[in-house]
Amino acid sequence: MPWDFDALLDGFTDDCVVRYAEFPEMHGKEELDKFFRGRASRQKDYWLKKDLRLLMGNMIANSWECRWIDTKTNKKMWRWGMEMWTMRDGKISVWEGTLNFNEEGKRDTGIV
Repeated sequence: MPWDFDALLDGFTDDCVVRYAEFPEMHGKEELDKFFRGRASRQKDYWLKKDLRLLMGNMIANSWECRWIDTKTNKKMWRWGMEMWTMRDGKISVWEGTLNFNEEGKRDTGIV
């Protein structure tokens, strides 16, 4: 999946807030652009599927799954997560997300 950074950023308000997994909270499109470009630099042959889970008022929630090849390790990776978007004027003003990821085929994190 090629990354269209301009189109992605156009879907967010200028003053957006992003709380995504373990990453520091991001504010505004400039920080979000750095986040997207950083991810894209590590993800070769990126594949993504999202499923709508909730549409209520100004809230949208989805679950998603993606796969890619990590450009630093050359390992096939897998990720699953959920996102909630707070919308304002047809754009995402708050993006909150959580995820799990590992090498493809591995699901055990060793925690349990």
